[in-house]
Amino acid sequence: MDEILMKAAQELDRRGWCKNFGIDDEGRVCLYGAIATVLYPEEYKLKDGGIPSGFQHHEEVADHAERLVSYIAFKTNKGGLANIFLYNDEVLQTKEEAVKALMEAAEYDG
Repeated sequence: MDEILMKAAQELDRRGWCKNFGIDDEGRVCLYGAIATVLYPEEYKLKDGGIPSGFQHHEEVADHAERLVSYIAFKTNKGGLANIFLYNDEVLQTKEEAVKALMEAAEYDG
């Protein structure tokens, strides 16, 4: 099991879920943003109720995202890191679906 993805599911559930942003102005996160906030909590901590100064790509986030990519490929027959964003923005419809996707990906052995 990927503990980072499981923690990302909890973080997304706590913060809320968004589309089209890694982290939005209310602090809600997408699938990828949830992973980043778990790995880099200080960098993505909300300051004065606003968003951090830019959402950065980190190799460590991408490493953990690979398991999510495999899970999404299994569910959609499409692979690639970009599909995390497409899956988040175009397929998922609710926060509950996003949390479930992270939890299932954490346990996925594909």
